[in-house]
Amino acid sequence: MLAPQHMPVFGIRNDLDTAVVEEVWQENVYRLGPDSCAGLPVIDVGAHIGAFSLLALHRGATKVFAVEAHPDNFATLERNIARNEVGGMVETFHSAITDHATHLFMDTAEASPSGMALPAGLAGDIVRGAPIEGVSLVALMRLAPRFGLLKLDCEGPEWAVILATPSEVLNQCRTIVGEWHPSSQTALFGGTPGAAVQHLLRTHHVEVFGHPEHGGMFFAQVNDTDSPRWRTACPYGDQFCPCQDGDLCHYEGPDPMTPPEAPA
Repeated sequence: MLAPQHMPVFGIRNDLDTAVVEEVWQENVYRLGPDSCAGLPVIDVGAHIGAFSLLALHRGATKVFAVEAHPDNFATLERNIARNEVGGMVETFHSAITDHATHLFMDTAEASPSGMALPAGLAGDIVRGAPIEGVSLVALMRLAPRFGLLKLDCEGPEWAVILATPSEVLNQCRTIVGEWHPSSQTALFGGTPGAAVQHLLRTHHVEVFGHPEHGGMFFAQVNDTDSPRWRTACPYGDQFCPCQDGDLCHYEGPDPMTPPEAPA
Protein backbone atom coordinates (compact mmCIF):
# COMPACT_ATOMS: atom_id res chain seq x y z
CA MET A 1 0.00 0.00 0.00
CA LEU A 2 0.99 3.63 -0.33
CA ALA A 3 1.87 5.10 3.05
CA PRO A 4 -0.91 7.44 4.25
CA GLN A 5 1.48 10.37 4.26
CA HIS A 6 2.66 9.62 0.72
CA MET A 7 0.72 11.47 -1.95
CA PRO A 8 1.27 10.08 -5.43
CA VAL A 9 2.76 12.01 -8.32
CA PHE A 10 0.77 12.03 -11.55
CA GLY A 11 1.84 12.68 -15.10
CA ILE A 12 -0.88 15.05 -16.31
CA ARG A 13 -1.51 15.46 -20.05
CA ASN A 14 -4.53 17.76 -20.18
CA ASP A 15 -7.44 19.33 -18.31
CA LEU A 16 -9.39 16.07 -18.31
CA ASP A 17 -6.58 14.31 -16.42
CA THR A 18 -6.54 17.15 -13.88
CA ALA A 19 -10.30 16.94 -13.43
CA VAL A 20 -10.21 13.16 -12.92
CA VAL A 21 -7.47 13.36 -10.28
CA GLU A 22 -9.35 16.13 -8.46
CA GLU A 23 -12.63 14.18 -8.55
CA VAL A 24 -11.01 11.03 -7.18
CA TRP A 25 -8.57 12.48 -4.63
CA GLN A 26 -10.11 15.78 -3.54
CA GLU A 27 -13.86 15.35 -4.07
CA ASN A 28 -13.74 11.60 -3.30
CA VAL A 29 -16.61 10.90 -5.69
CA TYR A 30 -16.28 7.16 -5.09
CA ARG A 31 -16.69 7.61 -1.29
CA LEU A 32 -13.60 5.72 -0.21
CA GLY A 33 -13.20 5.77 3.56
CA PRO A 34 -9.92 5.22 5.41
CA ASP A 35 -10.49 1.44 5.52
CA SER A 36 -12.59 0.93 2.38
CA CYS A 37 -9.94 -1.23 0.72
CA ALA A 38 -7.94 -2.37 3.75
CA GLY A 39 -6.48 -5.86 3.54
CA LEU A 40 -8.10 -6.94 0.27
CA PRO A 41 -7.47 -6.60 -3.48
CA VAL A 42 -9.39 -4.13 -5.64
CA ILE A 43 -10.53 -4.16 -9.29
CA ASP A 44 -10.39 -0.81 -11.09
CA VAL A 45 -12.30 -0.97 -14.39
CA GLY A 46 -11.75 2.17 -16.42
CA ALA A 47 -8.50 2.93 -14.63
CA HIS A 48 -7.73 5.93 -16.88
CA ILE A 49 -4.34 7.29 -15.71
CA GLY A 50 -4.34 5.52 -12.33
CA ALA A 51 -5.95 8.05 -9.98
CA PHE A 52 -8.33 5.53 -8.41
CA SER A 53 -5.83 2.66 -8.44
CA LEU A 54 -3.36 4.74 -6.44
CA LEU A 55 -6.07 5.95 -4.06
CA ALA A 56 -7.07 2.32 -3.41
CA LEU A 57 -3.47 1.50 -2.47
CA HIS A 58 -3.41 4.61 -0.27
CA ARG A 59 -6.51 3.24 1.52
CA GLY A 60 -4.92 -0.14 2.19
CA ALA A 61 -5.63 -2.35 -0.82
CA THR A 62 -3.25 -5.30 -0.98
CA LYS A 63 -3.26 -5.26 -4.79
CA VAL A 64 -5.07 -3.48 -7.62
CA PHE A 65 -6.10 -5.05 -10.91
CA ALA A 66 -6.35 -2.04 -13.25
CA VAL A 67 -8.25 -2.38 -16.54
CA GLU A 68 -7.97 0.37 -19.17
CA ALA A 69 -8.95 0.17 -22.83
CA HIS A 70 -7.84 3.52 -24.28
CA PRO A 71 -4.26 3.14 -25.60
CA ASP A 72 -3.05 6.61 -24.58
CA ASN A 73 -4.65 6.35 -21.16
CA PHE A 74 -3.12 2.91 -20.67
CA ALA A 75 0.38 4.16 -21.51
CA THR A 76 -0.02 7.02 -19.03
CA LEU A 77 -1.42 4.61 -16.42
CA GLU A 78 1.70 2.45 -16.66
CA ARG A 79 3.97 5.50 -16.45
CA ASN A 80 2.18 6.73 -13.33
CA ILE A 81 2.49 3.31 -11.70
CA ALA A 82 6.22 3.29 -12.44
CA ARG A 83 6.60 6.90 -11.29
CA ASN A 84 5.14 6.00 -7.90
CA GLU A 85 7.11 2.73 -7.61
CA VAL A 86 4.07 0.52 -7.00
CA GLY A 87 4.48 -1.79 -9.98
CA GLY A 88 4.49 -4.88 -7.78
CA MET A 89 1.10 -3.91 -6.34
CA VAL A 90 -0.75 -3.00 -9.54
CA GLU A 91 -1.43 -5.47 -12.34
CA THR A 92 -2.57 -3.75 -15.53
CA PHE A 93 -4.77 -5.05 -18.33
CA HIS A 94 -4.98 -3.29 -21.69
CA SER A 95 -8.51 -4.56 -22.21
CA ALA A 96 -12.11 -3.44 -22.36
CA ILE A 97 -14.72 -4.79 -19.97
CA THR A 98 -17.49 -6.60 -21.79
CA ASP A 99 -20.52 -8.72 -21.05
CA HIS A 100 -20.10 -11.19 -23.91
CA ALA A 101 -17.77 -10.24 -26.79
CA THR A 102 -14.11 -11.14 -26.68
CA HIS A 103 -12.98 -8.74 -29.40
CA LEU A 104 -14.05 -5.13 -29.56
CA PHE A 105 -13.10 -1.97 -31.39
CA MET A 106 -11.93 1.19 -29.70
CA ASP A 107 -13.62 4.48 -30.54
CA THR A 108 -11.06 7.16 -29.70
CA ALA A 109 -12.97 10.09 -31.21
CA GLU A 110 -12.56 13.48 -29.63
CA ALA A 111 -16.23 13.32 -28.65
CA SER A 112 -15.35 10.37 -26.42
CA PRO A 113 -12.05 11.43 -24.81
CA SER A 114 -12.00 8.48 -22.41
CA GLY A 115 -12.72 6.08 -25.24
CA MET A 116 -15.58 3.66 -25.81
CA ALA A 117 -15.06 0.01 -26.67
CA LEU A 118 -17.77 -1.31 -28.98
CA PRO A 119 -18.53 -4.87 -30.14
CA ALA A 120 -17.83 -5.31 -33.83
CA GLY A 121 -21.52 -5.62 -34.65
CA LEU A 122 -22.25 -2.19 -33.16
CA ALA A 123 -19.12 -0.37 -34.20
CA GLY A 124 -20.05 0.44 -37.77
CA ASP A 125 -18.59 3.60 -39.20
CA ILE A 126 -17.99 5.40 -35.89
CA VAL A 127 -14.90 3.38 -34.98
CA ARG A 128 -11.71 5.37 -35.24
CA GLY A 129 -9.36 3.02 -33.41
CA ALA A 130 -7.90 -0.46 -33.44
CA PRO A 131 -9.34 -3.79 -32.24
CA ILE A 132 -8.93 -4.44 -28.52
CA GLU A 133 -9.31 -7.55 -26.41
CA GLY A 134 -12.36 -7.80 -24.17
CA VAL A 135 -12.43 -9.24 -20.65
CA SER A 136 -15.47 -10.19 -18.59
CA LEU A 137 -16.06 -9.39 -14.95
CA VAL A 138 -16.33 -13.13 -14.29
CA ALA A 139 -12.78 -13.60 -15.62
CA LEU A 140 -11.43 -10.76 -13.48
CA MET A 141 -13.10 -12.21 -10.39
CA ARG A 142 -11.06 -15.39 -10.79
CA LEU A 143 -7.96 -13.43 -9.82
CA ALA A 144 -8.82 -13.66 -6.09
CA PRO A 145 -11.51 -15.31 -3.93
CA ARG A 146 -12.83 -11.95 -2.69
CA PHE A 147 -12.31 -8.23 -3.23
CA GLY A 148 -12.62 -5.21 -1.02
CA LEU A 149 -13.95 -3.09 -3.85
CA LEU A 150 -14.91 -3.13 -7.52
CA LYS A 151 -14.96 0.21 -9.32
CA LEU A 152 -16.70 0.45 -12.70
CA ASP A 153 -16.34 3.43 -15.04
CA CYS A 154 -16.45 1.91 -18.49
CA GLU A 155 -18.20 4.50 -20.69
CA GLY A 156 -21.50 2.74 -21.25
CA PRO A 157 -21.61 -1.04 -20.69
CA GLU A 158 -21.77 -0.91 -16.87
CA TRP A 159 -25.40 -2.10 -16.60
CA ALA A 160 -24.91 -4.84 -19.21
CA VAL A 161 -21.77 -6.06 -17.43
CA ILE A 162 -23.52 -6.20 -14.06
CA LEU A 163 -26.48 -8.09 -15.53
CA ALA A 164 -24.16 -10.61 -17.20
CA THR A 165 -22.32 -11.35 -13.94
CA PRO A 166 -23.85 -14.07 -11.70
CA SER A 167 -24.87 -13.02 -8.20
CA GLU A 168 -22.43 -15.43 -6.60
CA VAL A 169 -19.61 -13.67 -8.45
CA LEU A 170 -20.81 -10.17 -7.53
CA ASN A 171 -20.95 -11.38 -3.93
CA GLN A 172 -17.16 -11.67 -4.01
CA CYS A 173 -17.04 -7.86 -3.83
CA ARG A 174 -17.66 -6.19 -0.49
CA THR A 175 -18.27 -2.84 -2.19
CA ILE A 176 -19.15 -1.96 -5.79
CA VAL A 177 -19.00 1.68 -6.90
CA GLY A 178 -19.17 3.29 -10.28
CA GLU A 179 -20.25 5.90 -12.73
CA TRP A 180 -23.17 5.18 -15.00
CA HIS A 181 -23.63 6.90 -18.31
CA PRO A 182 -26.52 8.49 -20.25
CA SER A 183 -29.06 6.21 -21.89
CA SER A 184 -27.71 7.26 -25.29
CA GLN A 185 -24.50 5.38 -24.41
CA THR A 186 -25.85 2.49 -22.35
CA ALA A 187 -28.42 1.67 -25.04
CA LEU A 188 -25.59 0.56 -27.31
CA PHE A 189 -24.80 -2.31 -24.96
CA GLY A 190 -28.19 -3.29 -23.53
CA GLY A 191 -29.21 -3.45 -19.91
CA THR A 192 -31.16 -0.85 -17.99
CA PRO A 193 -30.58 0.78 -14.60
CA GLY A 194 -33.72 -0.84 -13.19
CA ALA A 195 -32.79 -4.37 -14.24
CA ALA A 196 -29.18 -4.00 -13.13
CA VAL A 197 -30.14 -2.60 -9.73
CA GLN A 198 -32.63 -5.43 -9.20
CA HIS A 199 -29.85 -7.89 -9.97
CA LEU A 200 -27.45 -6.16 -7.56
CA LEU A 201 -30.08 -6.10 -4.80
CA ARG A 202 -29.82 -9.88 -4.54
CA THR A 203 -26.43 -9.45 -2.89
CA HIS A 204 -25.93 -5.75 -2.05
CA HIS A 205 -27.57 -2.65 -0.64
CA VAL A 206 -27.69 -0.19 -3.55
CA GLU A 207 -27.87 3.59 -3.95
CA VAL A 208 -28.22 5.22 -7.36
CA PHE A 209 -28.00 8.94 -8.11
CA GLY A 210 -28.42 10.76 -11.41
CA HIS A 211 -30.68 11.13 -14.42
CA PRO A 212 -31.09 8.89 -17.50
CA GLU A 213 -30.15 11.72 -19.85
CA HIS A 214 -27.05 12.70 -17.92
CA GLY A 215 -25.84 9.63 -16.03
CA GLY A 216 -24.74 9.52 -12.42
CA MET A 217 -23.14 7.38 -9.71
CA PHE A 218 -24.05 4.13 -7.98
CA PHE A 219 -22.86 2.60 -4.71
CA ALA A 220 -23.44 -0.96 -3.50
CA GLN A 221 -22.46 -2.62 -0.21
CA VAL A 222 -22.64 -6.39 0.29
CA ASN A 223 -25.69 -7.41 2.34
CA ASP A 224 -24.20 -10.01 4.66
CA THR A 225 -20.85 -8.98 6.09
CA ASP A 226 -21.33 -11.58 8.84
CA SER A 227 -21.15 -14.50 6.40
CA PRO A 228 -18.01 -16.69 6.52
CA ARG A 229 -16.75 -15.03 3.35
CA TRP A 230 -16.51 -11.65 5.08
CA ARG A 231 -16.23 -12.55 8.76
CA THR A 232 -13.13 -14.73 8.81
CA ALA A 233 -9.90 -14.34 6.89
CA CYS A 234 -8.18 -17.50 5.76
CA PRO A 235 -4.84 -18.01 7.57
CA TYR A 236 -3.21 -18.21 4.15
CA GLY A 237 -4.42 -14.80 3.11
CA ASP A 238 -6.52 -14.38 -0.02
CA GLN A 239 -3.78 -15.28 -2.45
CA PHE A 240 -3.14 -18.76 -1.08
CA CYS A 241 -6.50 -19.70 0.39
CA PRO A 242 -7.17 -23.41 -0.29
CA CYS A 243 -10.92 -22.83 0.02
CA GLN A 244 -11.13 -20.45 -2.95
CA ASP A 245 -14.86 -20.07 -2.40
CA GLY A 246 -14.71 -17.91 0.72
CA ASP A 247 -15.81 -20.63 3.14
CA LEU A 248 -14.19 -20.93 6.54
CA CYS A 249 -10.76 -22.49 6.35
CA HIS A 250 -9.78 -24.80 9.20
CA TYR A 251 -6.18 -25.42 8.25
CA GLU A 252 -3.67 -24.69 11.03
CA GLY A 253 -0.39 -25.59 9.33
CA PRO A 254 2.61 -23.26 9.44
CA ASP A 255 3.40 -22.66 5.77
CA PRO A 256 0.90 -20.64 3.72
CA MET A 257 3.10 -20.83 0.63
CA THR A 258 2.40 -24.56 0.27
CA PRO A 259 -1.31 -24.96 1.02
CA PRO A 260 -2.78 -28.44 1.31
CA GLU A 261 -5.79 -29.65 -0.61
CA ALA A 262 -9.02 -27.83 0.11
CA PRO A 263 -10.64 -29.05 3.32
CA ALA A 264 -13.67 -31.26 2.88
